[in-house]
Amino acid sequence: MELHITANLTVSEGVAIWKEHLEPLRAQDILLGTPALTHSKEWLVNFTAECGDQCGFNFLALHYYTTSLEGFKAAATQEDMHDTFDMSVWVTEWANGGPQCNYDDIVAFLSETQLVWRYGGHAERQPDNASREYFNNDSIPHVTEF
Repeated sequence: MELHITANLTVSEGVAIWKEHLEPLRAQDILLGTPALTHSKEWLVNFTAECGDQCGFNFLALHYYTTSLEGFKAAATQEDMHDTFDMSVWVTEWANGGPQCNYDDIVAFLSETQLVWRYGGHAERQPDNASREYFNNDSIPHVTEF
C-alpha cells in the first residue's frame, strides 16, 4: 500500500479492491478495519477521502515494527491518527526489532492503554534471527479476543 514491500497499491487500486471485496461484508455484520498501515498516514487520509461514504470502517488497523518501547508507544497511540479517523485502534501486527523492546513490555503497555482496542503480534519468519524472535519457550503469545 504505502511501502514497496507490502501490497504497494495506489490509493485508487485500494479503493477499487475495497469496494468490490470488502465493503459487501458489512451487510453480514462483519467488522472491517481500515487498510493496515506501517508508515503513511497520508495514504489512509487519501484512501478514506476517495472512498467517501461508500466505504465503512469499524476500527483503525495499524502495523508497527520497532527497536524501542517508547517508539512503539508513540506509534500505537498516535493520538493524531486516532483523532483524524475517530476510530479505535487495532494493532494488527507488531514485532520488536531488538533487545531494547521486549514482548512482555509491549503486551503490558497494550493491556493498559485506552487508545488501543485490540492487538496481535507478528512472529518472525526466520527463527535464526533471535534478536527479533519474541515467541520462544519462555513466553506465551498474547492476543485479545476477536
